[in-house]
Amino acid sequence: MLYIIRHGKTAANIKKIVANDAEKLNQIGIKDSKKIGKSLRRADIDFIISSPLKRASETAQIISTYINKKIIISPLVQEKRLPSEINGMKKNNTKTKRIFKLMEKNNILHKKWHYSDEENYVDLQKRVKLFVKYLNKNAKKNILIISHEYFIKALLFILMCSPKLDYSYFRKFYKSLLIENSKITICKNNNTWVVQCLNISHI
Repeated sequence: MLYIIRHGKTAANIKKIVANDAEKLNQIGIKDSKKIGKSLRRADIDFIISSPLKRASETAQIISTYINKKIIISPLVQEKRLPSEINGMKKNNTKTKRIFKLMEKNNILHKKWHYSDEENYVDLQKRVKLFVKYLNKNAKKNILIISHEYFIKALLFILMCSPKLDYSYFRKFYKSLLIENSKITICKNNNTWVVQCLNISHI
């Protein structure tokens, strides 16, 4: 069984700012992470895999105090890296919106295109595929993942759809799917991975 959680809320989430790697949980994020930890006592989790980014690792640490499981920090499940030029900027800022539009357009037309130092979709897809291989090898384990919105959507896209589909299909999937902070998505492996529930508050 696979339990997937997007990290708890941060000030950047509330203010709609592009978060940097050191972004911490706010009080809501801390409170919600405690609630999830209590709920997950009912799950037979074998271990936790967390993104190394602060907001995810804090969420994992809080949850682990309730379920007493080992945390594995893995860069494979960290958020998609965005251009460093927009770190800390408002998402509705003119420059930010222009860069996002350029990335969306060029990730469809040119697979190797980069604006600057960000991961493009092909870069991220390689990382997600590596993680899926790891999951398939551990399919009989109950794994808890603490990650981020973009990565979780990319992971679910590959688990639910063909990994051969390109960015134009993923973008439609991304826009149609809501992944909330501090909510649980559960997947089960029946030869293939199946999503059993999405964005639940407790189990």
